[in-house]
Amino acid sequence: MRNITLLYNKSKVTGYYLDKKTQQKEDIEIPAENYFDSSSYPMMTRFLPLKKILPQSFLFSIIIHG
Repeated sequence: MRNITLLYNKSKVTGYYLDKKTQQKEDIEIPAENYFDSSSYPMMTRFLPLKKILPQSFLFSIIIHG
């Protein structure tokens, strides 16, 4: 288990990474221009025009099979 807290600022991202098993805490401070938060993928995909790009059979397959 882990706990990650990030605070987004205009010029930097700060926060910490806590390993709950070992209780080791690592501080995070990086420039706001040199990172990508992969947890934003689900939000980003909602805005993609998938119905216009992908064939209907492919979209149906994704819905059925996950």
